[in-house]
Amino acid sequence: MRILAIAGSVRRDSHNARLLRHLAERAPDGVEVEIWDGLKSIPPYDEDDDIEPAPAAVAALREAVADADGLLFATPEYNSSIPGVLKNAVDWVSRPRESTPFQNKPAAVIGASTGSFGAVWAQAELRKVLASAGARVVDGGHGVSKAHEAFDTEGALFSEADQAACSNVLGALIELVEARSPAGRGRLGRLRLGGVRRRQRRSGARLEVAPHPPARSGEAQVGDLGEAELVRSQRQQQVGHPVAGGQTIGVGHTHAPAVDPAAAGPHQQCSLLADQPAAELAAL
Repeated sequence: MRILAIAGSVRRDSHNARLLRHLAERAPDGVEVEIWDGLKSIPPYDEDDDIEPAPAAVAALREAVADADGLLFATPEYNSSIPGVLKNAVDWVSRPRESTPFQNKPAAVIGASTGSFGAVWAQAELRKVLASAGARVVDGGHGVSKAHEAFDTEGALFSEADQAACSNVLGALIELVEARSPAGRGRLGRLRLGGVRRRQRRSGARLEVAPHPPARSGEAQVGDLGEAELVRSQRQQQVGHPVAGGQTIGVGHTHAPAVDPAAAGPHQQCSLLADQPAAELAAL
């Protein structure tokens, strides 16, 4: 099994690239985690340039995504959202919608930041974007907070809780890939029977499969999920509550603020935003 791992930061000493290396070195037998480091070479998306042949870096990324059995993203958080370079790369791969390699591709998201919340909002945003692009996304991830203090000199996570949680997300991704294999399709079909979400408990994890929307021709737009569903996905911080009409696998734990800003009143939102760390750009 081959998992393509993509860090959302292009910085040489990126904490998120370090997090992916930590997992790659500890992947289960039979699972290869390949870290893709070409994010900086992807040009800004321009529909005028979205022709055949595609720019070389874009073609290479599309091929890498298509060849992978699953995708693992690790993202920092820039101004409470996804880094522009990462969103740009996802935009390129999502086109054209009818043939995107994201379609039905298992994917999972984790993150690391120097702030207190471990890029939780960026993770939620990235899961929403990947689901809209057609991927089947593990719902829930893990955020490594205070990332500048989280790794030892060998690049390993200090915290056993962080180690276990990140491994749990990778394990859920592996389960989803296996469920889509010929041997696992019967089990996945049973889980999806009649469009009813079923739960399967394994080592404390909860597997939850929601029906996947069919691909549509034309441009990929956020409207593919519907405005109300996208709002719900942005508010999603807890495991086990997939977005209606989306495609999610529930597992694991995400560090989130004690109060959901999207559900708070206007005055409470202002207070919460004032309490957030400054845009976590410096050491990501």
